[in-house]
Amino acid sequence: MMSATHSEPKTERVVSRVSPEVKALLAQAASWAGFSSINQFIVQSALREAERIVQHEQVIRLSLRDTRAFLHALEQPPKANAALLRAAKHYKASVTTE
Repeated sequence: MMSATHSEPKTERVVSRVSPEVKALLAQAASWAGFSSINQFIVQSALREAERIVQHEQVIRLSLRDTRAFLHALEQPPKANAALLRAAKHYKASVTTE
């Protein structure tokens, strides 16, 4: 995952139009947070949120009970029923290996 301190050359541009009120609020927040510009504040804030969202979507969190059930299913999978066997046969017939 990309880090907020990633130092690759900056070649892309992100542009957004906002109201004067939004710009003033962003400027104040950027100043209070110690950023040298509104743009730096917006990019760093958006990047942190993007990383949080991606992390949330990529990681599966299970309760202890669900973890045990998952591991049990991996260690002792149920026997294949007729429908699964038919589906596997159909899949093997429809997939070509090259």
